[in-house]
Amino acid sequence: IHIHETNPMKPFPWQTENWNKLQLANQADRLTHAVLFTGPVGIGLEHFSRCLTASLLCENSEGDTHACEDCRSCHLIKGESHPDLFIIEPEEPGKQIKVDEIRKLIDSIHLKSQYGRYKIAVISPADAMNRNAANSLLKTLEEPPEHSLFILLSHRPNLLPITIRSRCQHMRFNPACDDETLRWVNENLQSGENAEDLLKMAGGAPLA
Repeated sequence: IHIHETNPMKPFPWQTENWNKLQLANQADRLTHAVLFTGPVGIGLEHFSRCLTASLLCENSEGDTHACEDCRSCHLIKGESHPDLFIIEPEEPGKQIKVDEIRKLIDSIHLKSQYGRYKIAVISPADAMNRNAANSLLKTLEEPPEHSLFILLSHRPNLLPITIRSRCQHMRFNPACDDETLRWVNENLQSGENAEDLLKMAGGAPLA
């Protein structure tokens, strides 16, 4: 599948329901300090988390739930250099996330926000944390610093310790085969391919 003209700061069509839930919670000042996003490979967890962090850190997003793409924060996010956003990933795919990386994250997220908004950590995949790393994170999830948000991504949440899962709001992204998703797949397929058949073969995961 070839994705064209996808807005890097707006969620995919099949993510709209979850997006609206989080935005309503944020507007009501009820956004939890830790969320766990799960779903099949190809459902777009990374893209959704990027859209969410951008909207929360954007300096002009009050009237619109999406990031403006033009402010200082949005440009820093695009350049992967925002001082209040921390992305924690294994050094190589398939490797573990080690305790030293989580400790460094915790030290940083306890500092005051440089731009006066959230301090956000995205851990992907969260199930790559080894036992010591997970235990270190747990202490902070139990007593999170003010205006912090931890976003954990996992296609295999059963591999996460139950203690970590119990400290997060769980949001699942289910397989999607509705008309709007099919329309999106059709727009991003090579001509002549059957979107409905391919989406079923991919288990309702459009990016797969």
